[in-house]
Amino acid sequence: MRRRRGRLTGMLLTMTAMLGTGAAQAAPVPGKAELVRWRDRIEAHLKTGILDFWLRHGPDPVRGGFHGSLDRQGKPDPASPRSLVQQSRILWTFSAARRMFSDERYRQAADRQFAQLAVGAQHGQGAQEAACVVFELGHCGR
Repeated sequence: MRRRRGRLTGMLLTMTAMLGTGAAQAAPVPGKAELVRWRDRIEAHLKTGILDFWLRHGPDPVRGGFHGSLDRQGKPDPASPRSLVQQSRILWTFSAARRMFSDERYRQAADRQFAQLAVGAQHGQGAQEAACVVFELGHCGR
């Protein structure tokens, strides 16, 4: 937990420093307490807004994997195209979220998505590309 928070705080400090290096009048650099508040708000939004939303509305029970797009209410567009890149990014996102937050729901979503990509690789649905993604993610430990 402490290491994760340190990385997020470090990332915010770096972003703040980069923003403050322009030739124009730079805004005052926020202190550590302000950055910690930002980090906590960003983390809360990521967990309760973005990730929970996609866990609740994203999985496609008909075709497997995740829907190609959702509206703000979580209603999928069945005609929306799905790409290997998009499906791989969803896998990466939930894998990274699991490593960062230790929430089993994220591991379950990543495992289901990994299995879906592996099935696609075996059945010729973008087989070469999907096989490369599955191979790489297998070596990264998902």
